[in-house]
Amino acid sequence: MLDRESVRSLAIVAEYSALGIQLLAMIAVFALLGWWLDSLWNTKPYLLMIGALLGSVAGIYNFIRAVQKLNQKLEKKEKEKINQTETQK
Repeated sequence: MLDRESVRSLAIVAEYSALGIQLLAMIAVFALLGWWLDSLWNTKPYLLMIGALLGSVAGIYNFIRAVQKLNQKLEKKEKEKINQTETQK
């Protein structure tokens, strides 16, 4: 059986792991959109490359923003934990 602290640690790992999947998905979606537009307008491979580039930029931006939010959340929890420990003394 997992204790409360182990469950919290696993939840944090899961949140960070999901970020990598989101980054990959963003790149794939934009690249596929570019590939589809290339096949429509016969512009191969330019829109595929532009889509992959836009997906990379959007994915990295989203990744950085999400990591900052997660770090802020963790810092807040740590401060609350320290405050609880101090008030119990």
